[in-house]
Order: sequence, then structure tokens, then C-alpha cells
Amino acid sequence: MSTPIRTPEQARQYLTPVLGDREFRILPFQYGWVVSPTPQPPDAHHAVLPKLVLNAETGVILECPSWSAKMVATRYSQALENGIRLPGRQVYPPTDHTAPMTQARREAFWRTRGWRPDLPADKRLAIEQSWPDEMIEEAEFHGF
Repeated sequence: MSTPIRTPEQARQYLTPVLGDREFRILPFQYGWVVSPTPQPPDAHHAVLPKLVLNAETGVILECPSWSAKMVATRYSQALENGIRLPGRQVYPPTDHTAPMTQARREAFWRTRGWRPDLPADKRLAIEQSWPDEMIEEAEFHGF
């Protein structure tokens, strides 16, 4: 993408080929646009659909957890400003892989669950076994 997306019209033009004929609402925030599907399906009073974030500078679109639009914008902004992993997964442009799981990434996540290298071996192992790679990735997707 060569030109930043600054207006709601530009955002809609960019999103339409990606989202097709689905209706959506866009809300601006500091780094781009939070995109919410609309209208919600008739049976959606118990289900909340995930939000998307369109980065105005890069054109990257992330699918984020089904938080409020304000929370999505806040978490996304905090992640960018603090250099931490963005909440959600990239849906456009398509990627064919996720960030590889490394020991450092595992340990960083386990630390949020009380893990420390100096914990007694049984406690350290209990945390490690409770959070295998697939569960870490799922938790990270949901912003944990």
C-alpha cells in the first residue's frame, strides 16, 4: 500500500474488495479504523462477532477478539506504542504462517502465569504443561 488511508471513504474503498458485500461500520482511532460487521445476524444476541482493525499506514487488517470497538482500539494502540504483539491475527494481506513459537516467546507468556526459572521444578513444570504452544497462541489471539 502506497498511500495512507485517511478518510472514511478511503477506508470503505480499501475494505470492500477484502470484505466483499458484507455490511460493516468503521470507527476511526489514532492508528486507523476499527471495523465492525453490521447488521448483526438475528441470532447474534448471544454471539458477538470479532472486530477488524485496518492500519491506516500499512493497510494490514487484523481480526481481533470480540471486544468493544473502544477496547480493540485501546489494546491495538497499546501494543503498537509498547512494541508488544498486536491482539489478533492478520487476515489481509494473507499470510501463510504465524510467528514461530520460540522458547523465549513461551517463557514470556508463562511469566504472565507466574512462571519463573527459579520456581521449584514441579511448579514450573505444572505451568509449562498447562500451557502448550497451541493454547499460548489461542490466548495471545484473545489478547492475553
